[in-house]
Amino acid sequence: MSTFFPPGLIGNENANENAGPRTAGPRTQVPVVPPLSAETSINPEAGSEITGSNGESFVVTDVNSSAEFPVLINGPEEGFVQVASGITGAVIQLSGDSTDAFVIGNAVDASGNVIDASGTVFQVAEDFEGIVIANLDGALSNNGIVDLNTPTAVGTISDAAGGTIGEGGLSGDFSYYVSGGAGEDQIAGSSGADFIRGGAGNDLIQAGDGDDLVRVGAGSDIVELGSGADVLYWTVDQFEGNSVNSIRDFTSGEDTIAIDADLADRIDVEFTDGNQAFTVTLFDSDGNVEGKTTVVSQNDEFDFPDDFAFV
Repeated sequence: MSTFFPPGLIGNENANENAGPRTAGPRTQVPVVPPLSAETSINPEAGSEITGSNGESFVVTDVNSSAEFPVLINGPEEGFVQVASGITGAVIQLSGDSTDAFVIGNAVDASGNVIDASGTVFQVAEDFEGIVIANLDGALSNNGIVDLNTPTAVGTISDAAGGTIGEGGLSGDFSYYVSGGAGEDQIAGSSGADFIRGGAGNDLIQAGDGDDLVRVGAGSDIVELGSGADVLYWTVDQFEGNSVNSIRDFTSGEDTIAIDADLADRIDVEFTDGNQAFTVTLFDSDGNVEGKTTVVSQNDEFDFPDDFAFV
């Protein structure tokens, strides 16, 4: 599968001045995403649904965009669209075909200044098998927080965070919420406290600074937490099937491995490589193995039980 990307997208080694094709594959760093002009981009209305054409850019500037009046952007049948928020608290839903790609970044005003879009929800359809590149590096986190009552495919954002809010040590005051789809997503957060969900597929997640919540999905993901007291959260859907997840910079005593408390009687945890890795085996009600998930730290060893929490 090849998808066309904007010529300014750094990190796309196949891109050229004519915006050539790129094939999905593993990456070591989330590409830099050039900011979008709120003035020259398309500005969809709150509550509207719009289908983009290849190469179009959308910046949501309608202050009425919310959980009640989200903006739904559909990708072209084949190609990419660029998306950003130009207001605080926007709710932007993205959906499309497997040949589509969404490039998510920041918005700037007419003077080139980054617009504070904190509190914005970028929600990719769970079954979207195309490419998602989201990079919020440089995003401002001054005036908005994510509405935890915003609906997701199942429940709300608060439900998706589970017991990590409170019991897991997080306040729930997230600067941004970004959820990936079923493809191989690449997501980089802001310098604030973000909630990032990888979704299915082999994803690359770089949470950035701040006390972040990262919920990896099914698949073998690479996670870089950044500075701050971060929480990696696993629920039943992440433990189903077989996968290997790598954490580049886990800091023992600061970061936390959080596991849904409802799974306490359904899993077995085995540590290997001098506590540099652990494997979780998930069992069904009859004692049959449903999945094995290995988590490898490329930094500190895991300290059990201090670095772990059932929430």
